[in-house]
Amino acid sequence: MASPLTTTRWSAAAVLALAGGAFLTARAWRIARPAIDARTRRRLAPHARAVAHPSATGIEVA
Repeated sequence: MASPLTTTRWSAAAVLALAGGAFLTARAWRIARPAIDARTRRRLAPHARAVAHPSATGIEVA
């Protein structure tokens, strides 16, 4: 069985690795999000216009 000090070191290394991974994931998301948002807006734009302005489609709203 490993000594307690070795176990503590492995535990600390695991915690640091998880924290580092979470940091890098958050950073990558902050960098990528504007491009993802822009693509989503372009893709949803026709639908959003139709929903926001029903008269734009030529359909009369009673």
